[in-house]
Amino acid sequence: MDKQLKRYRIRVKDREVFDKIKNDPPQELRQNPDFLTNGVWDQQKYLSVIANNPQFALILEDYVKQMLPYEKLEQRIKDQVVVTVDSVRIDWLERNDKITGKVINLDWNTIEAQEVTDAEIAAYYDRHKNNYRIEDARKYRYVQLRLEPSLYDNERAAEDINYVYDLLLAGGDFGDLAEQYSQDPGSAARRGSLDFFGRGRMVAEFDSIAFSSEIGDMSEPFKTQFGWHIMLVTDKRTTEQGEEEVEASHILIRIEPSDITKMDLRNQAERLANEADRIGLENAIEGMELEIRETPEIFADTRNIPGIGNYPNLVAEAFKRRIGFVPGPVPQTDGSYNVLELSYSRAAHIQDLELVSDVIRREIDREKRTALVLEKAREMMSSYPPEEYLEQAVEYGFRVQDVADRLVTQTVPGVGVDRQLMDALFEKEADEWTDIISTDRGNYLGYISERNRPNMEDFFNNQESLTAEYRQRKEQTHYSAWYQKVREEAKIKDLRYEYYN
Repeated sequence: MDKQLKRYRIRVKDREVFDKIKNDPPQELRQNPDFLTNGVWDQQKYLSVIANNPQFALILEDYVKQMLPYEKLEQRIKDQVVVTVDSVRIDWLERNDKITGKVINLDWNTIEAQEVTDAEIAAYYDRHKNNYRIEDARKYRYVQLRLEPSLYDNERAAEDINYVYDLLLAGGDFGDLAEQYSQDPGSAARRGSLDFFGRGRMVAEFDSIAFSSEIGDMSEPFKTQFGWHIMLVTDKRTTEQGEEEVEASHILIRIEPSDITKMDLRNQAERLANEADRIGLENAIEGMELEIRETPEIFADTRNIPGIGNYPNLVAEAFKRRIGFVPGPVPQTDGSYNVLELSYSRAAHIQDLELVSDVIRREIDREKRTALVLEKAREMMSSYPPEEYLEQAVEYGFRVQDVADRLVTQTVPGVGVDRQLMDALFEKEADEWTDIISTDRGNYLGYISERNRPNMEDFFNNQESLTAEYRQRKEQTHYSAWYQKVREEAKIKDLRYEYYN
């Protein structure tokens, strides 16, 4: 953005900073209670604080000096938007002109699958080879070192639960201690209560202790897959269906990886990466119970590597390095680490026929069925008058969709977003049929029963406000597109991975 400031020669003068501070303070200040009177912005109170608090005034001046250039740049870009009366009128019509009618969906799926020969597939492949061109591709193979609680973590959790158990034996109140120590937030907020539950609702260890205890019994600490528990049975009952239920409370101390365990895992991942770099990943994991996986092909514009994550630096390295390259350990969102090795490199090429034959078979099948469904539609149209199209469409197996009070920018139920279809429908008046409409999404036949055109007097009476609203939308859209383009063209190295491991 600073480069853009230079490109557009954005400068900020002291007078502009002064005017901004005085007449257009930052929005966050306008919501500050210190500058409000009876909940309303008080300009005099704000100016008084600036006059009597030099330190605040200097902080505000520095903030405005930093932000104002970017505000001026944004306005400079927005000023590029040209708004004409015609563009406002067209936009207003798009948001107010409506139709009601029917759309016959000439869906090729209503035709049974067609035979496709190997010769047809080969001929199609020869005519469309460029469709099956793929760019330079790479793959990583990798192993994952999962973050799991260690023996130390288990012992630490056991010490914590035994500490709570000793407090209970000394007369501590179960509900109070559950609120204070339990790491099950749902039950802790209810003083440890789990309410009534039947057999099989809890994990086996919990279930066994609950149903073998008497009312008032408190268990010793016991372990499940969720951690260490202490249980207090508070009631029992039998439902109308004859099912036994227990009411119990518990205190849970989870067994979670500690910082020491996390650091040990990172050190292990670094050692494995160093060893893989020296002798290869497969040799480095020999004797370890680790599974080697491989990513799908990645390309130069790949953002997210399946199985690895969003690491553009790894994509960039893959296209600069040789097979066998091992980057540093790659952290995962769950705290695990992947250790990678570049395992595959292939130059841009046309995919072999056998790899794409199934795709081509489906495409030819679709083309054949589309031709048949159009032939079927034309037969219907030549055999019956338009007033019978809707009835006959059902007989022919076509779907008829209602189009009720729709704008040109809206979707057709059962079809989705298809602007080509909507534009064709809006070319017709009430009680008119379209010809067959062929779009990128499908083929249709449309009937307009009502055309609700807006009153142009409403447009001319509100033209000023409509123009202002339209300009605001167009400016924001233009600025967002410009900003995105600046980001895409900026020569930036994403080094976050170096700092957020």
